[in-house]
Amino acid sequence: MRWRLTLSLIGSLFLGWMLGTGVLGQPPVPGAAPLPQPEQVRPHPALTEDIEADWRQHQIAYAEARLRLAEARLRITEETNERLKNLVTQRKVIKYKRLADGARWRLEQVKAGNDEHSAALMEHAVANAEIARDDYRSAMEANQLSPRTVPVAQITLLRNELELAEARLAMVRQLPNLPQAKQQCWYLDQVLDSLQDLRLETSRLRRRE
Repeated sequence: MRWRLTLSLIGSLFLGWMLGTGVLGQPPVPGAAPLPQPEQVRPHPALTEDIEADWRQHQIAYAEARLRLAEARLRITEETNERLKNLVTQRKVIKYKRLADGARWRLEQVKAGNDEHSAALMEHAVANAEIARDDYRSAMEANQLSPRTVPVAQITLLRNELELAEARLAMVRQLPNLPQAKQQCWYLDQVLDSLQDLRLETSRLRRRE
């Protein structure tokens, strides 16, 4: 008991000295490396084996959904290019082929277990959301200038991809701030619900074709 009191007294004196001399609360030393911000710290979301399994399934389902959307968008763009045959549609075909190839490669990586993590996960989610916002906004603006420039089916796909990207980004942003496994599972469920909606929408588009 005595040694605990001694340690407590020493600790109190040391803290008082730091506060009195102004060591605590001082601004960072010029030239020192900045402390990592909360949004830069991305711990692995798997806190339990159950969450690890949920996270793996989410990664695969997300990659599969992005591949289906990319392939459907490429198919619609190729059909549009066959009809119009202009430089704009030809460039879009090249762009969407690249995106489809990237989505196919990403799915292979996820299935092989090469998951993104840490800051790379956040960077990937932000980039996908920005691309999805830009693509959807561009398509809507094009149709405002000239109706039906972008097919309705492609607008639907772009909107679905935007919703998926936004849902995933919201989930990734929450990962480092959620102390309980139950809350993390809730965010995973939200994204998986979005994926289910995308499957239904993609099936309707396929039947229409």
